[in-house]
Amino acid sequence: VAKFAAWVVARRLRRVSCITLVFLLPLVGFVSAAVVVLATNVKGPREALIDCLLALAALSVLMLLAGDGIVTLEITAALIVWCTSVGLAFLVGHYGSLTLAMQAAVLLSVFGLLVFVGWIGDPVIFWRDLLELFAELSRQAAGTAIDPLSLESFEQLAPIMAGIMASAVLLALVLALFLGTWWGCGLRGSSFAAMFRNLH
Repeated sequence: VAKFAAWVVARRLRRVSCITLVFLLPLVGFVSAAVVVLATNVKGPREALIDCLLALAALSVLMLLAGDGIVTLEITAALIVWCTSVGLAFLVGHYGSLTLAMQAAVLLSVFGLLVFVGWIGDPVIFWRDLLELFAELSRQAAGTAIDPLSLESFEQLAPIMAGIMASAVLLALVLALFLGTWWGCGLRGSSFAAMFRNLH
């Protein structure tokens, strides 16, 4: 693990490539943010932010080339997750406290949810339309019609999607914080276990 972390963090191209490409993978996208946390711990927040901006540019190009119909949403999500990861990693590095970073992650998730709901107006309509867009893109890719049952399930999911997404983002941030900090501790020779035991 330490060898992998050292290899990734040694060169900017490796960091940016890993941040960009892993973000696109299902289920393990949080590893992208973990690399951001690692870069912040080892290289500092300024270098990590530069990595994030370069990764954001690369991600935008890849999605435009792929013809993704929801580029803006995904780019915004990447920007929020990566920049938040830099901030959380800075708190851990500056204060040596996972607890403080965890509390900040929870507060930021709640604040982000409130801002998001206030910005979009009606979250039910927003998520219903977005789910239908996902379904339409999937239909075009598969060449099949949208199942009427799917449309009914969208109506049921839409009211709770904002909470689901906020929880998913919080979980991703926490996993990224733990993994990136663990990698960073391995490179610096400090104890992640001791830091984790002090978590409360």
